[in-house]
Amino acid sequence: MAGKKKVSKKATGKKSGKKATISSQADLHASIDPRDREKAIAAVTQDPRALTLENLGWPFTEDREVVLAALKLNGTSLMCAHWTLQADREIVLMAVKQYGAALEYAHESLRADREVVFEAVKTTGWAIEYASEELQKDEELKKTAEG
Repeated sequence: MAGKKKVSKKATGKKSGKKATISSQADLHASIDPRDREKAIAAVTQDPRALTLENLGWPFTEDREVVLAALKLNGTSLMCAHWTLQADREIVLMAVKQYGAALEYAHESLRADREVVFEAVKTTGWAIEYASEELQKDEELKKTAEG
């Protein structure tokens, strides 16, 4: 058994009669079945500091609903989202409204989208450095970024 990590009944929620809780990142990864979207969504909404998409891994990084749930509390989760979701305007807008610097992980086309960049610099002024060169020169955006 050397090298194998035992997962507690508490972490897996098996036959304990109690609601499953996630007490560590290792428990999180071991306890969520890749087909259990509801448990993944519950996990990313429990503790945005500890439970990120990175901890959940595939297939949840490609699951739009799970990604949206994670972004509501942790905009930096965009970093771990699948590239197709990093190019999704609604996803990126949610991320930058929560944390403007998430713009760094947005697809290039969205870093050139004025509304997306505006929302990013409104919450995190220095996020303008992740905008396209053209938008970094935009006077209104620069003024918004300066606060």
